[in-house]
Amino acid sequence: MGDNQIAGHLAETLRHAVAFHNADLTPGQRRLVEEGFRRGEILLLVATSTLSMGVNLPARNVVVLPFSWAGEMEASPEKRLLLPQEWSNRAGRAGRDAGAFGRAILPATSPKEVDLYRRHFFEGTPQRLPLHLSEREVLSGGPVFVLWGYETESDLSALLAAAPSGQARLRPSLDAPDWAAAARDSLARAAAAGLLRRRRDRYACTRLGRTVAELGLGLVEAEAITAFWKRLETVPPEGLLVFFACLLEPARQAVFPVEHSAQARQGYVEELRDWAGSSLEDVEEGLSERARWEERHEVAAKKALALRAWMAGEPGAALEERFHAPEGRFHELADTLAWLCQSCLSIGRTLGRDLEALDGLPTRARFGLPAELLGLLSYRVPGLGRAEFLQLWREGFSTPEDLAAAPRETLVSMLLPETAAALYEALAPLRRTTIAANEDLPGPDRLDVCGRPAGRRVVVLLNGRRVLHSLRSFELLVRIAWGRLHGHAWVARDKLGIPPQYVTQYLSRLRRELAAGQSPPGESLVEGDGTGRLRLRVAPGNLRMDADQLALAWPELHLPNDRSCPQLVDC
Repeated sequence: MGDNQIAGHLAETLRHAVAFHNADLTPGQRRLVEEGFRRGEILLLVATSTLSMGVNLPARNVVVLPFSWAGEMEASPEKRLLLPQEWSNRAGRAGRDAGAFGRAILPATSPKEVDLYRRHFFEGTPQRLPLHLSEREVLSGGPVFVLWGYETESDLSALLAAAPSGQARLRPSLDAPDWAAAARDSLARAAAAGLLRRRRDRYACTRLGRTVAELGLGLVEAEAITAFWKRLETVPPEGLLVFFACLLEPARQAVFPVEHSAQARQGYVEELRDWAGSSLEDVEEGLSERARWEERHEVAAKKALALRAWMAGEPGAALEERFHAPEGRFHELADTLAWLCQSCLSIGRTLGRDLEALDGLPTRARFGLPAELLGLLSYRVPGLGRAEFLQLWREGFSTPEDLAAAPRETLVSMLLPETAAALYEALAPLRRTTIAANEDLPGPDRLDVCGRPAGRRVVVLLNGRRVLHSLRSFELLVRIAWGRLHGHAWVARDKLGIPPQYVTQYLSRLRRELAAGQSPPGESLVEGDGTGRLRLRVAPGNLRMDADQLALAWPELHLPNDRSCPQLVDC
């Protein structure tokens, strides 16, 4: 259930068959509450409006309070009556199962309230739903509209006018005749930003525009990210990219609280400087000077450092104490920042940047795990979340091979029984590949580690079929192949010459790239022995590699010094 403060409160209420459900819970805690309610183990559930937005639970009696908060929580919000459709939606959660009894209860404290609620909720005319596009959505959506096939101003104008929101209006000050102008402005702004190109009366997405449309980015964010990459001459430090993503993410106190202590805010800024380096000025000109920092920069600095602690595997309780936010908010923030980091990297690659060193950042941001644990994500099963992965890590299990070698009883001692059973079953194929060190498996008929360049990729021939590798995973393949050719076969992970925090990431990528070249698909060509050692699942006689030739072609590779192996032949 986790180690955060809310987990303790939840455990206490569950002893009485009572639970609560809100945005402060982690995904695992929400799942636990929802499943417990479905099974009838939780008899009373207190929830925010999240459950009225699509989570089906078998409630027979639903008590709906008639008021909600209007405005942001940090800005002295006021209570207001629910709209009739809001009350109906929440009341409709009762009796969702087919044929089930359902009852909604609206509490009132006086006859006057009873009369007010009757007139407001049941006797009034239902409000018309305000279906309308915002001006920002229309003006930012040019690449998406073109990608959908609306390639001319007249096509887009007709689409906007025919949509249900268009039949109402774009905004109070824009009526029907302005749809043509809205379409023209949307396409023109996207073209000016380099997202579209125009040929006569038709528009088409540029490579950058297609990337932006597929990511679901708006025009403002796309322009900001593009400008960010144009200011940079080198690959940015990880901290700089995370800070930039935090600046793009809206500063909502209700989601992640602002630090009110000026001293604490200054501390966040100085810590960020250490992480992102002097290149902070590459985000916005002048940020290297303290006087140019505004509140939004300080909020972004706090979020960036919170994400760093989250990715480092800091426990939930420690995160809550340090950053004054429940762990559930970290999950929400991480989802948004992972998407923004991925968007930044995708646009950077489209602009021709080599960002391989930052490849694992979005995944680490999303799941809150150190780089060395990313290989475990391939074995996610229900009930195995961040807290459970970190528990495995603390017990010394950081790779799939480590887990595959563990007895079932060991997994049961660390995880819930059903989670341990599912994980043990998921690891079964990997256990079959962890073989004795002196046992030879046939593998492919031929693997040529040629190393011919193909753009920014490297060619390897698997049974004569081209397989493209990134330079990092190719370096890993060369080192494992070297060990195979020398006869001792197994290579310890700490002898690979690769920073430990990146080994799992590069290994997962290498396995995926080799698997793409296998026809028909087979077991992984890189196997482990359960103790952290790796071996290439290829007979030495079927492996071809010329280390001297590779050293000339790829001087940036750090190849082994000993090249006296008699089994090396030219490929």
